[in-house]
Amino acid sequence: MSSSNLGHTINVLLRRHGMRPTQLARLANVNPGQLSQIMHGKAFPSIDSLRRIASVLGVSPGMLLDGKIEESSGITSVVEHLAGALYSIQHLDENDQQKVLSIIHEVTQLFEKSPTKARPNVKSNLSLNNGMAGGD
Repeated sequence: MSSSNLGHTINVLLRRHGMRPTQLARLANVNPGQLSQIMHGKAFPSIDSLRRIASVLGVSPGMLLDGKIEESSGITSVVEHLAGALYSIQHLDENDQQKVLSIIHEVTQLFEKSPTKARPNVKSNLSLNNGMAGGD
């Protein structure tokens, strides 16, 4: 795979996860400048960096290199998003981890009560103002 194809694959996965390159760099513990070069096809990551980037994006290093990331739907998409989110939570301090787990619990309760009615209202029903800062 060429480095420009790798950059394209990373960009597709970033959009899929609603993530910015700065977030990926932080979560994967990769220098933002290095990530930018990778994403623009000017550099290739080390094996360790490739593994960390893939892990944050919820895919295998092989999938990143192959560029074979089908548009997923249904449960596959949900699992990919959860994998990325679960990887991200370990980088939070304990207090923020507890807040995220509390939100997950609230979402679970909403869906248990009424799965079809909860979907459109998940964001409005969650108390995201409970002390968690917004994303980047």
